[in-house]
Amino acid sequence: MRRVEQVSRSGETASRWLVVALVAGLGVAAPLMAAASSVVPATLAELADEARVIVYGRVAAVSPRWTTGRERIESLVTVDASGYFKGDLGPSVRIRVPGGTMGAHRTVVLGAPVLTIGQEVVMFLGTRGPSIPIILGLSQGLFRIVVNRATNQRVVMPTFAPGPSVQPLVRGDIGRRLMPFREFGRRLRELIADLPGEAVRR
Repeated sequence: MRRVEQVSRSGETASRWLVVALVAGLGVAAPLMAAASSVVPATLAELADEARVIVYGRVAAVSPRWTTGRERIESLVTVDASGYFKGDLGPSVRIRVPGGTMGAHRTVVLGAPVLTIGQEVVMFLGTRGPSIPIILGLSQGLFRIVVNRATNQRVVMPTFAPGPSVQPLVRGDIGRRLMPFREFGRRLRELIADLPGEAVRR
């Protein structure tokens, strides 16, 4: 039987990105243990402020691995960078995402995005020293770039990961609606320009 673990990942980003995940273990005779979960929603302005790096590009590789002590699985995701709105980590970026599958073992984290090779994304990243960057607020810091078939235009859409909590919609929050990529980039640069000490990337 495939064993599924749902675990909590907290304390890896600033306090505003508090995420309490549902913890559950499913095994041959393992009981189900669950706890309530909630996600603190973030605006695009908050994401732009907190992110050390904002990169857009295409997912090139996804490599699951065990964490130290083989307690859970996480995935190392490599993104070929097309450009940066903030910061610069070079032509490719490797990030760490909680969750993944290795053989008969799978770790699922509510609120964490599932990335696949070929997806085009915008990522708001947090870093601490030499550690591998992580996406701010799990799925909140990930926006997918897709093509509108009706207009053949690239648009940016936020990622809504399934979970027991509902993220409230904020009227006028551009981070929660579809937007042409160029308009998204323009608005994001305006937000970054308003931040103290930040240089805007063109």
